Amino acid sequence: MKFSVVIPCYKSTAALDALVADILSQYEDHCHEILLVQDGPDETTLARLQGIASTAGCVKVIQLEKNAGQHQATLCGLQHADSAYFVITMDDDGQVQAEEISKLITKATQSNADITYGLYTKRYHSRVRQAISKFFSKTISRYSNIPSQGSSFKLIAPRVVTRLKTYTAPFVYLDEVFTWYSDTTVFTEVNHIPRKEGSSGYTWLKLIALGWRIMVHYTSIPYRLMVYVGFTLLIGTIILGYDWLYHWAMGQFPVFDIPVVILLLCTLAILLVGLGCTGSLQRKKGVESKSKGRG
Repeated sequence: MKFSVVIPCYKSTAALDALVADILSQYEDHCHEILLVQDGPDETTLARLQGIASTAGCVKVIQLEKNAGQHQATLCGLQHADSAYFVITMDDDGQVQAEEISKLITKATQSNADITYGLYTKRYHSRVRQAISKFFSKTISRYSNIPSQGSSFKLIAPRVVTRLKTYTAPFVYLDEVFTWYSDTTVFTEVNHIPRKEGSSGYTWLKLIALGWRIMVHYTSIPYRLMVYVGFTLLIGTIILGYDWLYHWAMGQFPVFDIPVVILLLCTLAILLVGLGCTGSLQRKKGVESKSKGRG
């Protein structure tokens, strides 16, 4: 199997040098190209990437003008990759070693799947990061087509790479986008080792911000919240209305016009429920439309 490798890079360390060297030595006859995508301006990282590229003609460097995030950088690499071949995406931290690639290839060959995810047998991330990631993964997968398991280490079939060539969005979360343009997804266990140097660019605040943006852009959660708030407000308005009728029947008149307040609250509640239901339906139709356009 011929494949390309896409590695989004952000403040890369010497682990990247070793990773690229191992890929080239272990898969010399199978690796078509390695695309190193620098996520934003960083002269130190750029110099490192250019140094790596100078050692082999199949290694290419792509530089983004600004820090766009891991998924946007990965998408950029996929769109520059040769769509005649499979594409493997990896992190630049060296926590997944080159020999794990063979496990993805074996699983993809056996299953003929569009997407093959590497599942870490044990994650060597901080407990805080793991807890936050697990919470958002479970929540997001419940209200979208995004799988609750997976990783940034994956193998993508040529037909999916081709379909991604023209995809653009202000915010990209590839795990959801893959579900639009693929038919089958499989998983296989791979090893994940401790980071040898440097630290992750994902702080707990960045993880929370990323999880929130994914929920807003790629799930039905915002629309469901609108419906829940709308129904809650409607129930509260009905209770307020009955309370006003009771006092009115008893000859007790409020100092301000309660019926107007009730009417406004009721209108707002109906609008929230209507917008939430409409938005949820439109999102579902949009996903179905993208999925039908796979071919």
